[in-house]
Amino acid sequence: MLVNPEIYAAVMDCLTQIEVWNDIAVNNPIMDSRSRRICEKLDKFRPELSDKVVDSITQDIFDYVTASIDTGILYVIQVAASMNEIITKPNIYAQYIWENALQKRE
Repeated sequence: MLVNPEIYAAVMDCLTQIEVWNDIAVNNPIMDSRSRRICEKLDKFRPELSDKVVDSITQDIFDYVTASIDTGILYVIQVAASMNEIITKPNIYAQYIWENALQKRE
């Protein structure tokens, strides 16, 4: 399913800018420890690379992680929508299961 980038950005901004999300993201010890490890490793390259290059790599990593989180959130939204469809229209789901069972018998 292709997502309109403008709608996608608006949804992600809405979901990730709430106070609870920010609190979890900032205070998550796992995220914090992984972030520190990445920064410590990248800082070791500062003598060989310019600060600008290391900062650019750090930003690229942050952007990748953010995109991964956004993708996960979007996936969960799609799963929730599918589950809602199954819950609100169980007859359609039952018909699908029944048809698949009949096809396997043939």
